[in-house]
Amino acid sequence: MHLGHHDHGWSPSPVDDTPIAVDEGLEQAIGDVERSVDAYLTVASSADHVALDRALEHLDELTAESDAYLGRAMPTGMLGRETLSFVLGARGDVPMAEDVRRSVFRAQVALVRAAKDEIASRGPDTRAALQEAMRALVDARVPSPVTSSDPASPMEPPTPPAPPVPAAPPTPPAPPVPPAPPVPPAPPGPPGTPGSG
Repeated sequence: MHLGHHDHGWSPSPVDDTPIAVDEGLEQAIGDVERSVDAYLTVASSADHVALDRALEHLDELTAESDAYLGRAMPTGMLGRETLSFVLGARGDVPMAEDVRRSVFRAQVALVRAAKDEIASRGPDTRAALQEAMRALVDARVPSPVTSSDPASPMEPPTPPAPPVPAAPPTPPAPPVPPAPPVPPAPPGPPGTPGSG
């Protein structure tokens, strides 16, 4: 399992990005390589070159121990790999593991390969490849945004419904018309003059 040379099937599927269990020691050693690459790309001094080379050697030592352990725990033809509770880089029966997304682990493997190429033959092409591998690892660690199934508005919240229009209050009935007052009778006329006629 020498990362960057022969991975023996350790590279995860490029489609599935579910977390995988990685031995803590292996992940720490890969982290040391990352930090050494970062320092090397910043200054590229002789000391940084030596530090990167040592970080890669330590990583190779751990992967060699893991290969030896798997050779003892999984003899060829006796036990299928799928029957094991598998931890990448395990060096014992009860490894301490941490979950790493597959896309991140793929980017880590690519960085280790690019770092080994730069150590083996320093040049503008290998340095550019190392810079690109470092950028790819940084990008891989950024969580993917959650998108909506609606392509027209992937992140817009649904529009709330319009409030109902209130109904007009009922018209009150008209008051009844009072009846007209009765007309009083006409007063009688004055009486006639006596003796007339």
